[in-house]
Amino acid sequence: MRSFFSYGCGTGRWKDEIDVRKLGVDMLSFAAHKIYGPKGVGALYVRKGLKLQPLIHGGGQEKGLRSGTENIAGIVGFGKACELASANIVGRIENYEKLRSILVMELSVRVQDMRINTPLDKSLGNTLNVGFAGVPADALVVRLDLDGVCVSGGSACLGLSKTSHVLKAMEVPLEYLFSSIRISLGIHTTEDEIHRSVEKIAGNVMQIREC
Repeated sequence: MRSFFSYGCGTGRWKDEIDVRKLGVDMLSFAAHKIYGPKGVGALYVRKGLKLQPLIHGGGQEKGLRSGTENIAGIVGFGKACELASANIVGRIENYEKLRSILVMELSVRVQDMRINTPLDKSLGNTLNVGFAGVPADALVVRLDLDGVCVSGGSACLGLSKTSHVLKAMEVPLEYLFSSIRISLGIHTTEDEIHRSVEKIAGNVMQIREC
């Protein structure tokens, strides 16, 4: 018997090809804003033959599964976003992997006592989680924001927390547990932006360690 789970598209980018048959999923959820579509609209794949009980009753919209007026403009925008995203998905994946490789290489050269938490061979190519020993993540995030470099100290889904349960489960050493940030690449990210970001990250890490 297959278990129920959803497969989110991740951190705001169209990053991988999905085949529900290969995944063997019962349900698959998508959010439009993850592929540069409008916020407030999504889609749900439901395996044929799977019976769902509605939580919102009333007008019988969505084939009786979720009553309420549909967000037509959002749905159309989501459809267009899917069309644009799927047009060159292979090229985007390759570009993400190329840019992330540059990011990892330059950080490794510029910053000491750094740990790559992301398993590079088993992860989406546009995201990198990296820790800097002795550097509080929240302090680094604020400094980088002032320098025009946007990174995250944790999951946007869970909000702010003292430690990441994911990093704990990965048995990330304590000195990196509170000092890890997430760096995400987008379709507009350039190599020049990677170089500049590494420069700002390296500079701020050094300054914080000297405090």
